Amino acid sequence: MKHSRENAVSPVVGVMLMLVVTIIIAALVSAFAGGMAKTSDKPPQATIQGSFSQSSGLVLYHNGGDTLTTKQLVITLTPSSEFGEGLDRTAVILNKSLITDANGNAWLNVTDGTIGVPAFAPGSSMYINVTNLQIIGSQSGAGMLFATTGHGSQWPTWWAESLMNPANVGKDIIIEVDTTTGQMVSKVKIPIKP
Repeated sequence: MKHSRENAVSPVVGVMLMLVVTIIIAALVSAFAGGMAKTSDKPPQATIQGSFSQSSGLVLYHNGGDTLTTKQLVITLTPSSEFGEGLDRTAVILNKSLITDANGNAWLNVTDGTIGVPAFAPGSSMYINVTNLQIIGSQSGAGMLFATTGHGSQWPTWWAESLMNPANVGKDIIIEVDTTTGQMVSKVKIPIKP
């Protein structure tokens, strides 16, 4: 009778099992770590142009690019450095309930908080009339930007800095359109017209 030697089988099987377990653990760690890696979403891209008139207000035109979801937009108006030191750091976030489309529909309904205009699409425009600009100024604490009448002892300073002052025709304002997550979509300089 012949005896077979199986002494080496157990260590070989053990090493193979450990190798398989190690490979499985490495695959799980790799899959888990890969799933945790953040992928940055590209912000929407759009070409925004506009006009600002002291007599009729602000109009922004969506001249091309992605359709923008109005709920996810923040539109900021800032005077340029032409207005003097410090005023170019006075940014005003435009209130969406005072922005309208061509049909007069507000982007945001104040009464119930619903979105009145869901998208700012290529080829469309948005409007803020002079009265609504003054409301935005008073709501934001930057009333001097849209001042049209006297304000006591502050009036001479406010009038000099006001976008409505005829002496400021030709100076620029800067409109920046961002997402609510802080990604810039568009930035444009717009000259003030009478």
